[in-house]
Amino acid sequence: MSDKTRYAVDSASDLAHSAQELKSKGVVAVGRYLSLSSWKRISKEEAEALLGAGLALFSVYEDANNSAECFSQKTGEENAATAMDQAQSIVGQPRHSAIYFAVDYDASQADYENNIKPYFQAVNSAFAEAGNPYKVGAYGNGLVLQNLLDDKLCEFTWLSLSRGWAGYQEFLDSGKWNLSQQPENNTIDLDKINPARPDIGAFRHIGTTQTFIGGVMDTALQEVEATVVQTVKEQLVPLVLDIIKAQLAKKLGTTLSVKQKDHAPDQNDKAVEAAPAAETDKKPEGIETLLEDEIHDHLIEPMEDMAEGAIIHEATKIAEKGANALLNRIL
Repeated sequence: MSDKTRYAVDSASDLAHSAQELKSKGVVAVGRYLSLSSWKRISKEEAEALLGAGLALFSVYEDANNSAECFSQKTGEENAATAMDQAQSIVGQPRHSAIYFAVDYDASQADYENNIKPYFQAVNSAFAEAGNPYKVGAYGNGLVLQNLLDDKLCEFTWLSLSRGWAGYQEFLDSGKWNLSQQPENNTIDLDKINPARPDIGAFRHIGTTQTFIGGVMDTALQEVEATVVQTVKEQLVPLVLDIIKAQLAKKLGTTLSVKQKDHAPDQNDKAVEAAPAAETDKKPEGIETLLEDEIHDHLIEPMEDMAEGAIIHEATKIAEKGANALLNRIL
């Protein structure tokens, strides 16, 4: 294998006994099955052996999945439930890693619209209802993978090796694939990892939240969120309160004392309150309470949410960039 090209392998057979050999040959990750068929399903012992050898692991769900009749909304719901259950109970697969769902035949556009799309919509809905423990990947021909990306129904794509299948060359040339399956070698399929998309949704540990890239981002974002949210509350809120105080005083012709209360995340105190008006003020009774509620509900709270969200979004982009750089060095 080329030093610059990273490869994974996938197999329907137990590879525990081959773990060290695969590692010595430069393989960096192994794809193994979740399935109702026990003969090809990964076991906890195999997962531990592969990970213990320093290989990453990625999951693919497949029973037959070799005709349009295998795909429907109902089947998608059932397969998603089985995949999540096996990933958690058998493998101990960490959150935020991926489960690929196989479309193992040369599907047409009609197949996609009538069968495969409803199947993946059901998979995504089932994952969402479960709190999105895993990301959705897909294996198939170029036509199916491009459609799934266009419809935002998968995050990871694994292109079948069948060059005569619909959309193969176009999707390969697009560079949108994470994995590209290569010709079989002794019952083991070699899979090229796209250097431009090195995250394949794999994981290196079981029973934790550490993943190939997800773990790096989780750790970074936890630290960022703890400091950023506090910064927003300590610095941005008082600044806006000063502006509010000055503007209200100008408009109402009086002096208002608008103060910031404790912004601890677990408290429900209102963000601001208006001080009692002076006896000479001739504002309607209760205007301070009205202002207090309006300022909190329609200005302070949305401002905090927007500020936190924007900064966390930027932090996510930074963490993702750093995680990808780290991955490129590791693999």
